[in-house]
Amino acid sequence: QMVTQQTPWPETERRIAGVTALGLSGTNAHVVLSSPPLVSEDASNQSDDAMTPCNLVLSAKNEIALQTLAKLYSDTLESDTTISLRDFCATIATGRQHFGNRAAAVVNTRNQAIKALKSFAGEVVTENGHPERTKLIMGNSNKNLALSWVFGDAADCSRQYWQLTEKLPLFKQTIETMIEGILEDTDFLTVNKQEESKPTSEQKEIQSFLMQLALAELWKAWGFDPESLVGIGVGQYTAAVLAGTLSRQDALKLVQRRAALRQKFESMLPCSTEGSLDADLIQALDEFEEFADTFNYFPVNRPLIDSLSAGMVLAHRQLSGSYWRRHCIERPLVEECWLQLRELGDGP
Repeated sequence: QMVTQQTPWPETERRIAGVTALGLSGTNAHVVLSSPPLVSEDASNQSDDAMTPCNLVLSAKNEIALQTLAKLYSDTLESDTTISLRDFCATIATGRQHFGNRAAAVVNTRNQAIKALKSFAGEVVTENGHPERTKLIMGNSNKNLALSWVFGDAADCSRQYWQLTEKLPLFKQTIETMIEGILEDTDFLTVNKQEESKPTSEQKEIQSFLMQLALAELWKAWGFDPESLVGIGVGQYTAAVLAGTLSRQDALKLVQRRAALRQKFESMLPCSTEGSLDADLIQALDEFEEFADTFNYFPVNRPLIDSLSAGMVLAHRQLSGSYWRRHCIERPLVEECWLQLRELGDGP
């Protein structure tokens, strides 16, 4: 509907509108506006006790301004109970410029956040006669530090995996999106939910990859964005996804095939060269490389360290099956990767 005059806009499940501006010089601008997603009644009525942990961060140019900001935030949360603590923390973390003087705390409830902010602002806050335990930790970061994400090899992370799946909706949503149509017909989704069951090496690799990528999505939602990436073993697949070289689903298919191969030939891996490998393993590697070559690869969008050479993956290089073949069997250069990361952090 083309609207030419002020018109009532009735409430619907979702309202979307396009606004166009035409300039006399030929410049055109267009923006699409949408109403925010509806919050279910169950979600809106959740008590603070049902909240997941939130990162409460604030920064200012000096300590006095930082304390003033803490008081402003505590007054805001105390006076307006309609504000979602999760949304509040996300907004101040991602919507403001960050200065050198900083303070942060992990809070589970609105009341915790208010008390931590008040305590930092200089007010005496007690709980049953005892000082408030949740405090803002202050630090100074005037250096232009680089953030790097490092993802390790497969490990038994089942307990943490299931705890995060049950407590963090975004973590669970990321997992469900990735495994749809790929892992849903396997027993992987229920393995090791009970303490007495132990995952196989194949399941460890798949679960580690899923957990790493879901954690990365969680960190990005909190406002963190890495300047460089490195992965060891299965972590190289996680790093490659975050560097934009291949999709999450394609990476999961590669990890699934890699995990099955490495479990079958576990006693022979890792190795330094293919010269003395068993013929069956070489054939399996040939099939794995051929499978890896069927996917689309893209140039990296940020520095990605190849853990087998400890060098940077060149921006104009597209990864291929031979790259993942080597990462399937060869031993990574961990110490050399740390040195490369240090050089990146020091800058020019």
